[in-house]
Amino acid sequence: MADAMWKQAEHMPPQQALSEGTFAGFFPIPSAFTNSRKRPTQALDMMEPLREVRDGYLISLNMGTPPQVIQVYMDTGSDLTWVPCGNLSFNCVDCDDYKNSKLMGIFSPSYSSSSYRDSCASRYCIDIHSSDNSYDPCTVAGCSLTTLVRVSCSRPCPSFAYTYGEGGLVTGTLTKDTLRVHGIGSGGTRDIPNFCFGCVGSTYHEPIGIAGFGRGALSFPSQLGLLQKGFSHCFLAFKYANNPNISSPLV
Repeated sequence: MADAMWKQAEHMPPQQALSEGTFAGFFPIPSAFTNSRKRPTQALDMMEPLREVRDGYLISLNMGTPPQVIQVYMDTGSDLTWVPCGNLSFNCVDCDDYKNSKLMGIFSPSYSSSSYRDSCASRYCIDIHSSDNSYDPCTVAGCSLTTLVRVSCSRPCPSFAYTYGEGGLVTGTLTKDTLRVHGIGSGGTRDIPNFCFGCVGSTYHEPIGIAGFGRGALSFPSQLGLLQKGFSHCFLAFKYANNPNISSPLV
C-alpha cells in the first residue's frame, strides 16, 4: 500500500510498469474556482482516474487550451508539478529504457492559447529559486533597480533546476496555463486558470513528469486550495487495482 510515495522512475521497467487496472480518486475543490451556488466554506468534488505502476501511481493532467493530456507521477515528497515540454526538444539524459515508452507524453506550450511564462516577481518564482530575498529572481532576470523598487518588472522567471532525493534533476521554466479537472458523475469539467507548473526541457533520470503533492506553495493541492480546506488520500494495495468494484477515494 503506497501511503507515502517517493517516485523511483529509474527503477521501473517500461514494458512491465503499467497495469490495465484503473481506479478513481476524489478531491475537494474550492468553490472559488466554480460558478457553484454552494457556500464559500464548502468544497466541490473532483474525480480523476489513477493508474498504478509498480512503485507508484499516475494521474493524467489536462493542461492548456485546448487541453493536452500528459501522464505524470503523483509524488508526496516534492512540491513542483512539471511536465516534459517542447515539440522535439525534450532531452532526458540516462533514460534510454524509456525512449519508446507510451508514458513519454510531451506538452507543447505553442499549441495552447492560454499558456504564458510566470513572472520573476511571483511567489512561485521566488519559491522555485529557494530565495530569502524576493528581489533575487528579478535581479537575475535583468530587471533595473528602479523596477525592482517599484515592483514593476515584468520579465519572466529565470530558468530553474530542481533536484530529487535519489539524484534526479530537471531544468526548465515556470509556466502558467489552464488545468482542467473532472467533476463527479455528471459534474462535467472545471477549468482552473493560471495553474503554475514547470515546463521542463531537460532531465537526468526523470523521463516522466511529476505532480507534486507536498505542502509547499507550488504543490498541486496547495494551488487548488486543498491545504487550507483539508484533504486526505488513501490508495488501495495494487492487488485490488483490477477490481472495478473497489475504488480508492481521495477526500
